[in-house]
Amino acid sequence: MSPFGIRDLKFTAAEGFTINGVPAKLKGVCLHHTLVPAGAAVPDAMWARAIKELLASGCSSIRTSHNPMSPEFYDYCDQLGMMVMDEWCDKWSKTNAGSFYANFDQVWQKNLAAFIERDRNHPSIVMWSLGNEVIAAGKVPDYIPDTLKMLAPFAKRLDNTRPYTHACVSGWSDAPGLAALANVEDIVGVNYQDFLFEAIHAENPGAVICGTERDPYAVPNTGVPTWYCSCGILGFRA
Repeated sequence: MSPFGIRDLKFTAAEGFTINGVPAKLKGVCLHHTLVPAGAAVPDAMWARAIKELLASGCSSIRTSHNPMSPEFYDYCDQLGMMVMDEWCDKWSKTNAGSFYANFDQVWQKNLAAFIERDRNHPSIVMWSLGNEVIAAGKVPDYIPDTLKMLAPFAKRLDNTRPYTHACVSGWSDAPGLAALANVEDIVGVNYQDFLFEAIHAENPGAVICGTERDPYAVPNTGVPTWYCSCGILGFRA
């Protein structure tokens, strides 16, 4: 038996994010799969505590950076009401910042299918992310839309009830290149470059933008639907 939930999600450039017809703000954190002091072997009770404390702080969503979490994590998010941007991987076939997805061309279909099929019944997941910082700074190269044209249609055959994005890029990029990504992914994920939001909308008024990583101390009042502060690892005191 697989528990599941039903809710209506909408993301538009004009209205932002609504859930069951009610406007909502996705305010949250990028959270790695480790917790201090447990490391990667996180007891269930620690996940429950982490999610409860985040909710109590005003957080409404978690981005799983930069890989899927344990099944228990999503169960707690379902039960406690935490929304999730579920991220598949960090990097694709090309190396950036010293890392890459090994044998990407040979394994991406199998791995992406396993990722979506395992977790697609979790109502807490409101968005899928297909990658993180797949290139360094500079204009958006053809490598990104070309890869998304391959990944997104495949993924949507497995789940077309949620939008797809990825976090672009590890450094400064160009507004026209980011705006064009709205043609190949549902939501344009932008890391840190809040100053480009208005320029992206000027290039493509219909683009929905997500602040996949942001400086929590320098968030301008742009009116653009975005969320997430920079990556972090939670720790607890006794």
